[in-house]
Amino acid sequence: MPDDVTGPAPVFRTVTVSPGVNIAFEEWPTAGPRILFLHATGFSRGCWRPHATRLASRATPTLLDLRGHGSSSKPPEPYRWSHFVDDVVALVLMEGWDRLILCGHSVGGATAIQVAARLPEQVSALVLIEPVVPQPAAISDAAVVPSPLIERTLRR
Repeated sequence: MPDDVTGPAPVFRTVTVSPGVNIAFEEWPTAGPRILFLHATGFSRGCWRPHATRLASRATPTLLDLRGHGSSSKPPEPYRWSHFVDDVVALVLMEGWDRLILCGHSVGGATAIQVAARLPEQVSALVLIEPVVPQPAAISDAAVVPSPLIERTLRR
C-alpha cells in the first residue's frame, strides 16, 4: 500500500474523564471495528497515525494521548499506570465503545491488558507490542516500592 493513502480525515476530540483530566484523541469517521491505539511512555498519538491512515478504509482507528502526553491534560504527577487504565476505562464507557481492538506499545500494552481485564465485554482483541507486564502491585495506587523500570525511564 502506498505511503500517501487518502481518505477521510480524522476528527480531533477531548473528553473529560475525571475532574481535571481531559483525554485527547482522534478518530476516523469510518466503519468497521474500532482499533484503539495506546502509545508508549514519552510518545503521543501521532506515532500511530501512519498505521491508522492505512487502516481507515476498513476500520475505525482511534488514537489516544494518555494523560501527561500530547494534547491530553497534564495534571500534577505522579502518573501511575493505574491512572492510565482508569482514564481509558472511563473514556470507553463514556463513549459507549464495544468490540474494541486495543493496540498498545510498551506502557500502552500494559494499559491495554488492564483495560481488557476490567472491561472484558467491551474488548474483543489485544495487539501488544513490547508490553510491560509488571507485578500487580507495581500498577496499583498502593505501590510504594520504586520500580527499577520507572527509575531507568526517569534517568533517560
